[in-house]
Amino acid sequence: MQTVLKDYAIMFVPSKSNEYRPVCQAHYVDVVCKKFSQLFDGYTLTDSTGGYVDSRGILVEENVKQIKSFMPAITSSIELELFTLADKLKEEMNQECIALEISGSLYFI
Repeated sequence: MQTVLKDYAIMFVPSKSNEYRPVCQAHYVDVVCKKFSQLFDGYTLTDSTGGYVDSRGILVEENVKQIKSFMPAITSSIELELFTLADKLKEEMNQECIALEISGSLYFI
């Protein structure tokens, strides 16, 4: 028997605050990994580099951790839990937004 998981979620955890200061990324990665494990029975963690141009025109790059989980189907209750988690990270990490991808749609929470 095969199990097909058609939907997925990826939470992007930055390494700097909105003021370009380092944050305790490992703590927030742990928070997201635990939540994804509770919701989806596991996750995959990937290192990446992200960047953007700030209001002064300066390219800002930082280490970003991507936590990804697959699921049989996205539900409104799972979506709400993911949005709530992203909003919590945004506040605690002093971010303008947190990126969350759900099955091909990218949200800036």
